[in-house]
Amino acid sequence: MYISLEAKSHVMKIKVLCCGVISLGFLVACYSQITITTPITTPVKLAPSPAPTMTITVTPTAEKLPGTTPIPPQKEREYITSPEELEFLGSQAQSGKEPYASLVREFLTTLEAPDVWEFGAAGDAYEVVGHDCIAPSSPQGDQFVSQQGGAQAVYKKMIGYYLTHDVAYAQVARDKIVELTTTSDYGGDTYGGDNECILKLAFAVPLWIQSAALLEDTPVWSASDRTAFQNWLAMEVYPKMAWASRVRRNNWGSAGSLAASMIGDYLSNQPVTLVEYLPQYRELTPLQAYQEHNAMQLERMNTVWKGDSKCDIWGIRPYGGIPDELRRGDTGCDGQWLTAKDDSKGYQITEIDHLVFHAEYLRRRGDLSLFNNMASDGSGSLLNAILFVIDNPVNPSKSYKWQAYKGGVLNVAYAYYHDERLREAVDANSIERGGMISFGQITHPILP
Repeated sequence: MYISLEAKSHVMKIKVLCCGVISLGFLVACYSQITITTPITTPVKLAPSPAPTMTITVTPTAEKLPGTTPIPPQKEREYITSPEELEFLGSQAQSGKEPYASLVREFLTTLEAPDVWEFGAAGDAYEVVGHDCIAPSSPQGDQFVSQQGGAQAVYKKMIGYYLTHDVAYAQVARDKIVELTTTSDYGGDTYGGDNECILKLAFAVPLWIQSAALLEDTPVWSASDRTAFQNWLAMEVYPKMAWASRVRRNNWGSAGSLAASMIGDYLSNQPVTLVEYLPQYRELTPLQAYQEHNAMQLERMNTVWKGDSKCDIWGIRPYGGIPDELRRGDTGCDGQWLTAKDDSKGYQITEIDHLVFHAEYLRRRGDLSLFNNMASDGSGSLLNAILFVIDNPVNPSKSYKWQAYKGGVLNVAYAYYHDERLREAVDANSIERGGMISFGQITHPILP
């Protein structure tokens, strides 16, 4: 990689020319220029953040830092589910075993034909207009990229492929991911809360990566497809996800840490340099990105790092509230229970959705640090954050039903914690599309 810096006052232009060809045979990048209005700093490589103080109830021990487990080879990679699990689900359904049979039957009734696509075409350059991230070249470009649009639709097709063995579903999923790699810019060099493209990417990218992982070893997915997707993640997506991870205290940050960690994981074993421009210029290997953004997620769960918090307290409190989400409604930063079913509840659940996905993905790497994280006073606990909503420890009368369409979050959490309060809070063991954790009821069914 060749980097030239042109400095004038507090404006830095970074020209990047990558001439290295990685082992799978693609050019990482040709040329890009980013203008950043910020004091110039020298490149640094950060060591992973020190481990927070935790009370660990099951192995591994507190000394285990996120990222210490080697990243598995490409064909073994999984995030929220795997081909083997989906094949097992299908075989159990075919034999008539419940609840698998009912869940698969319900899923297949909602599964569109392979060629059905309701989210238009990907745009080329995405830009911020008001509070939206749009692609002027495509009327539905924002829907194509988004979590609740194209990302979820492609993931649904990949689940459909493993349940029906109809390769047409995988073919469409592959085509949409390749189309995604033609998109660019996403608000340009704007790094801040006014760049909605950062939020759109952070919410959507984990599902796009999971879908690509499910395409491995299918007849429609090639090495060139994979490397094109890896290149797009490294050059177009990672810098903005890393910024959100390192700066934002709320659900922007939890989604950013998850996405940045997954990009590091998905690019593992490749000689690629991942570049961060803000809040500080950094060059990291994929493994370093994986480790550092896992550590950032732990810092966000804990109560020391302030980040850009708008509250006087932050992190998951001992009673389970997340101040920077609760402030969005009547409950406020320091509320110890939900005062109403308003945005405080919705935003609390949104951040939990991201954290449970991240915890489950790390569990599949042998790392239980997010699931087990808890300080001696009960703060930092993901389980406590869930119970804050459904079984509030301070004011039980202010407990609420979980959001139905994100019910899969509880399925995934119950599979690890086996806390009966989570099972009881699942409204019905039926298929709902979900958020970051989509179709969690079918990938993590709760058995009778």
